[in-house]
Amino acid sequence: MSSFNQRTKTSNELIGLLSNYYWNTSEIKDMNQIVHFEYGYETHIDYSVQNKLRLRQSRTAKHIRFAPDFLVFRTDKENSDFLLEYKVTKTPRYKFGNKQWNYGQIEADALENYLNLLSMGICVAVVIYCPYHSRPLLCGIPDRTWIYGGRQSTFSSSGSGTDYYNIDLSVIPEFSSFMKSYLGIPLDTTDNLLNKGFFNLLKNNPLLGTTHARSSTYNNPRYSTGFNWTGK
Repeated sequence: MSSFNQRTKTSNELIGLLSNYYWNTSEIKDMNQIVHFEYGYETHIDYSVQNKLRLRQSRTAKHIRFAPDFLVFRTDKENSDFLLEYKVTKTPRYKFGNKQWNYGQIEADALENYLNLLSMGICVAVVIYCPYHSRPLLCGIPDRTWIYGGRQSTFSSSGSGTDYYNIDLSVIPEFSSFMKSYLGIPLDTTDNLLNKGFFNLLKNNPLLGTTHARSSTYNNPRYSTGFNWTGK
């Protein structure tokens, strides 16, 4: 399986769990009048066209490829509309030492596209699940304070790879805090829905666990998924 397909499968696993345990519940859909709707590139463009677009490097093609896949708004609240994307970052950068737990990764082209959309007045938020961070489920509106260092490159055996940025997870709000501040969903509503049982599902899901680099000295049970989660 390609790295892109693996990332898509992992993100879809997270989206499915959040849809079942949060977005599609009566507390969110009915009591809080929240609409969470998929409309984007990966969900509404033919797969053969997706494959062709991946080979194109124009700004237009990248805009389509990296556009967020969901729209969210509260029907009884003006100006609550935002585009939403989901990202999962599972592999700590062990070379960062004890700081590795505070940094994740995001595709560089994707983040740059979100920043471009925001500069045009289009609201974009990103849900980030990071199984090795003390606050594993985050959500925020990206800005350049997220970026730690410069654009990074990875290379596969074929000589190509996906550029990425390291991002500082400590500056990104928790999911529940963002839902409260942006959509007015009470903290206790989100916390009751995304409770310890929900986070146990994440912790025990093989697609959503921490994946240490083979050469990492942290690749042992002491640093398994959830070892540093606070209150989860």
